[in-house]
Amino acid sequence: MKTLIIFSIFILNIQNIFGFRGELRFFIDDDNSLIYKIIATRYSLTEPLFGINYMVIESDLYNTVVSDQIITGGLPPNYDLYLGFDYLRDQGNYYWPFIGEGKYIFSIYKDNVLVFRFVIDLLHIFSSISSPDIDFYYTANTGIMIAEGNGEPTIIEFDAFVNCWTLHNQVRNIDYYENDVELTNGGDYGLNNEIKNIYGNSLYGFPYDNYPSGTEFTAGVHENFWRGAKYDLSVNSTSYIQNNINYKFRNWENYNIFTSPGTLKIKDETNAIRSMFHQTYSVTVYNNLEGGNGGTYKVTWDKKPNDPETIISNQFYYSFKYNLIRQDKYTFEVSNNFPALNTTWYFKNWDDGSTSNIKSNIEITQPTTFIANYKGSMRSNNANAFANNGQRKLVRTTTITGVHLHCVYESMGKVWYERSTDGGLTWNLMNNGQPVSQNNSKLPSIDYYNTVVVIVFQEDNGGLYKIKSQYYAYTDNVFSRVWEEAVFESNRPYSEDANPVVSYGSLGKALISWETKGADGGFNAGLIVSLHTYSYYPNTNILHDRKNVTATDANSFSPSVAFTDYNANSFSIHLVWEQRINDFTSKIKYSKIIANGNNTLTIPSAIELSSGSGFTRNKKPSLIEVGIDGIEARICW
Repeated sequence: MKTLIIFSIFILNIQNIFGFRGELRFFIDDDNSLIYKIIATRYSLTEPLFGINYMVIESDLYNTVVSDQIITGGLPPNYDLYLGFDYLRDQGNYYWPFIGEGKYIFSIYKDNVLVFRFVIDLLHIFSSISSPDIDFYYTANTGIMIAEGNGEPTIIEFDAFVNCWTLHNQVRNIDYYENDVELTNGGDYGLNNEIKNIYGNSLYGFPYDNYPSGTEFTAGVHENFWRGAKYDLSVNSTSYIQNNINYKFRNWENYNIFTSPGTLKIKDETNAIRSMFHQTYSVTVYNNLEGGNGGTYKVTWDKKPNDPETIISNQFYYSFKYNLIRQDKYTFEVSNNFPALNTTWYFKNWDDGSTSNIKSNIEITQPTTFIANYKGSMRSNNANAFANNGQRKLVRTTTITGVHLHCVYESMGKVWYERSTDGGLTWNLMNNGQPVSQNNSKLPSIDYYNTVVVIVFQEDNGGLYKIKSQYYAYTDNVFSRVWEEAVFESNRPYSEDANPVVSYGSLGKALISWETKGADGGFNAGLIVSLHTYSYYPNTNILHDRKNVTATDANSFSPSVAFTDYNANSFSIHLVWEQRINDFTSKIKYSKIIANGNNTLTIPSAIELSSGSGFTRNKKPSLIEVGIDGIEARICW
């Protein structure tokens, strides 16, 4: 057995004699076996382990490291083999396996049987260069382990806990493993002393202080952080107002992290953690439910593409002011449909006319409002949705599946057509939920025969107007629009109400009438009647005759029409209207128009129906065809 005195003399000179490499070397004296290995196991996963550039090691590759490459030649006297480890940050000796710098359990195995074990803290920067850092000498027949650092021998007991700096007789130094970091804030406004950074959590904590979760750091304070470690940090407020300007938390400076709380890794160059606040503008998305408001919208900031925010309609969202450096852009999305106010609302368009429910790549440079227009079944923002003329807005057809109701009305500057197949309990928007025309339109009228429906309306035509008709029927058991036509292109302004009306009869004949307030396409001011044949076996829309109505003028209003069919070649047309004398006097006029065999129209002189009514103001007449007991039509006003 070697004495401690002899050993001390030996270890003081060994490094000058032998050129062994490795930061930690284990020399073993064993005359009976050369089968050894040493396993370095990380002591705790909640304490940091450092590697290259004194940064925390993020992988688990160095949690357990085995050294089993035995060297048996060129050893100090009386020692039979040695093994070693090198520090990962050095990477100068690729013969020995790498370990990190932190706390390790070193276990020595002989013939795969544990013979010695101890724990050592390697987190220290030596005040003088030592290579290797520590040599360990183990004698098998006595079980004694001696460590030598900087020429000082120390006996280590089984399962002992030792510090590498005490083996060198030094004071611990961890400066290289930590950064001095200022905790502060900034942005467009600059430093705001009311904003504090809040510590949330960290796997390894702090080098010196054990701060609890929720600790607030006053702006400008300095704290030591482990290099390469991750810290959960937040701000005590994500927005503030200065000089009537709203500033909002945007990101952590020098990090691509746009959330509070955020997980920040202490980089090699990190000397400050600065929460950045930048100027915002308000954005409002208003879901226009035909004059009402409801629902929500989503805002997606391009810096957080997978984290949209849901905002209630008509509430502010504060977006960052766009500039060329930060280039913040937004996507605003409204629902295609949603239930509210006892109906389902369907997105139609934005106030700029665009029809996608998503607005993308929006740059906000001023306070902004977007209006999303919605259409609800049997809902209108027009108080006169049904009231603008005396012709039908609601008709009933009968099919083999039951009674169907059809309704036309105005809303949001358009004409809409809805159908009910359950007697009016529920209604469905026709035309795939779209208006009858994408152009502005108004004053619809509807009529039917059997299962066919005809609609007429007035359509905006670049500031002028058209009288349009649409034909709906069953094709392949699907009820839908078969065709449409421009009945008449006017040179009069769309602001004038033409009040078009239609009556459709069993012979496939359609009589359309409307008002004109001045000369228009060869016709005088007054009422115009137009006779057509409409069918779809084959598709037919033929104009037969078109005329001014006798004794009508610019003071003729509110026409209403109906057919009386006598036989396949004979029918008559009833026309009634309001004839205004002045602002206080108006009369109801009637004309029974004759349809000749060659599909031409004969218009006799009108008769006054309101004579003797006892009223001077007679207006808004309406009539229906009866055809019973010699009564052809009934008129009311």
